[in-house]
Amino acid sequence: MKGGKLMLIQSDKNNETESKKPIRITHCFNCKKNINSQQWDECDSCKGIVCSCGSCFCSWENYGS
Repeated sequence: MKGGKLMLIQSDKNNETESKKPIRITHCFNCKKNINSQQWDECDSCKGIVCSCGSCFCSWENYGS
């Protein structure tokens, strides 16, 4: 699924809290690696998924212009 969203229940490591926040599935614009919001961190500034190569929307040319 490219650029899609799944509705999965996420729980913390102790299974004490659950979230029905959608999981975003996409790819990195820089290195083209498949990424998702469940396994990668979200940037506090742009709210994009931070890839293992370090890219997020903040480093995308013309973002925020």
